[in-house]
Amino acid sequence: MLNKIGTTLVVLNLVMAIGSGLFFLFVEGLGPVSWLVVNTCALAVLFFVVGFYLGRSELLAFALPWLFFYGTGGLFVFEWGMEAEILIPQVSHLIMTVTVIYIVVHILLRGSWKWGLAGLIVGIITVSLFFPWQQQYQIENPEVLERLHFREGFEPTDNK
Repeated sequence: MLNKIGTTLVVLNLVMAIGSGLFFLFVEGLGPVSWLVVNTCALAVLFFVVGFYLGRSELLAFALPWLFFYGTGGLFVFEWGMEAEILIPQVSHLIMTVTVIYIVVHILLRGSWKWGLAGLIVGIITVSLFFPWQQQYQIENPEVLERLHFREGFEPTDNK
């Protein structure tokens, strides 16, 4: 049953990540680096998918802080509404939040918490290193955020 749930989450996460990738790369015309800066959730999903298909608890745990920070955190950063540009990312964030729960249950039920802990520590370190770089990239490349079509009154960052 755990594998069926995991496979379902892989498919759902991939559909959302591919959809967002197509949107940011082809509709918004962002380059790959800019896309990953404004949609780091896709990178978090990639970490989860690789860990799931390799069957490695440490890789699943590595994805945890990425999915939690960018996925679950997105539930609280972005506004809510029924418009597609709001609803689709929030559904994606909900799927990533369920994925976080799945990974924790998977690691605990498999009894691989030692490897999971090691992966989690490395994941936390990499998110901690990536986040400041991501913020600096946005400050140095304000045109990336300016290209995006944000709703009136919503500013994703304040670089002042």
